[in-house]
Amino acid sequence: MSYLSTIREGVAVANKNWQLIIVQFLFMILSFLSLLVIVGLPLAVAFVIFGLDLTEILRQRDLMGVFSIASSMLRKSLPIVLFVILGFILYLASIIALWIFAFAGTIGSIAKTILNGQKFGMKYFWSEARRLFFPVFVFSNVVGFGFAIIAMVMGILSESARQIISIAETQEATLSVFLSIFFFLVLLSIGLFLFFLTIEITFYGCGYLVFSRPRPFKALRQIMSYLYRTLSAHVLMGILIIGYLAAGSVVVTVTSLLAMIPSIGPALAMPFQLISQAAHAYVSLVILASLFLHYYKTDYLSSLPEPRAEAADAAPDTSPKPTDEQGQAPVETADQKQEQFRKFPQKHAQGSP
Repeated sequence: MSYLSTIREGVAVANKNWQLIIVQFLFMILSFLSLLVIVGLPLAVAFVIFGLDLTEILRQRDLMGVFSIASSMLRKSLPIVLFVILGFILYLASIIALWIFAFAGTIGSIAKTILNGQKFGMKYFWSEARRLFFPVFVFSNVVGFGFAIIAMVMGILSESARQIISIAETQEATLSVFLSIFFFLVLLSIGLFLFFLTIEITFYGCGYLVFSRPRPFKALRQIMSYLYRTLSAHVLMGILIIGYLAAGSVVVTVTSLLAMIPSIGPALAMPFQLISQAAHAYVSLVILASLFLHYYKTDYLSSLPEPRAEAADAAPDTSPKPTDEQGQAPVETADQKQEQFRKFPQKHAQGSP
């Protein structure tokens, strides 16, 4: 199976679900509105209830002045501090749940297209989002917890390397330079490898969830086994990541050049920023569709049970068979002939020559 053919099929799947780009924009707007509703409005009401003057914040001309005035107000009232912390936690929880719901509906819609060629529909989006919300939520938390452990281990290793380099500096400068370069390259390689592996587990694991519908912990074990025995999965992921980074660098370069144009630069950069966000969403759909297609062809289809060839039972022969009464005349035996001769002797005597 060619990687380019898989990516072309992923583009075809993304084209059938282009409405997901609009759905992502709607969820972005909903996230912003939830910030105003959950954090902004209750905070303003709390400021009014506790008698704090908000006009001092409005009179500040720079952002640092706004933060300094707000922090001084918050230090004066402990209930407002607790209220802000509680509202921010509630906002983060709602945003995480909202985006997991949107992601679950997105991968479910892509899987529907891969399985039966079905185009996007809001009914299927909502049904798949409800079905996959809890498995994706648990799986993402497990992967996030693993990523946090990896980051903590990398921090410990980097601090240990720094201590070793500081000890080497007291002995010889050349050795310290060598060790600093060596540890930098080693830690960078380990970090990139673990980050790359985490992304693979996340995306291919979501593909396993959406096709096989298992428990999230079973999906983690199965996808680790799949990545261990399937080299092509790593190659395809590398190709897609390189393409994504190349496209992102081009978009950033064009946006920066447009912003540098005098007078009309900012006016051109804003619409292009919206277009670049839509392009980013589309490329993300292509990446998801390509990865799901590859997993579908290399693992999911082979895991399905093969149809057993059942031997057809021979049909009974129902054709009528000739019987003695219908097909042929009865044969007279010798005893029957002698009995007839005794009963009718004259008849047999006339019939003889």
